Amino acid sequence: VQYPHAPHGGVGKPGGMLVDLTHTTSIDSAGLGAFVRLTRQCQFSNIHLCLAGVRPAVRSVLAVTRTGSLFWMADTVEAGLKVLKETRQ
Repeated sequence: VQYPHAPHGGVGKPGGMLVDLTHTTSIDSAGLGAFVRLTRQCQFSNIHLCLAGVRPAVRSVLAVTRTGSLFWMADTVEAGLKVLKETRQ
């Protein structure tokens, strides 16, 4: 997990959190639940969450469980960092 734009004391523009899933080949219900909880915590704290490098098997689980729309997703870490940077402008 990287915090490229973590908020400074909760003041100013919202921050961002990037979760690099490049090496994640699958996800179970516990992992999915953890991401849903993390998303809620980020929303409460006005922090944008982006999942980067999401592999097809993980995307499939997110689609089947209809949770994919909860997350911003990017194909690469670099693309995810760009998305988070753009949300701060």
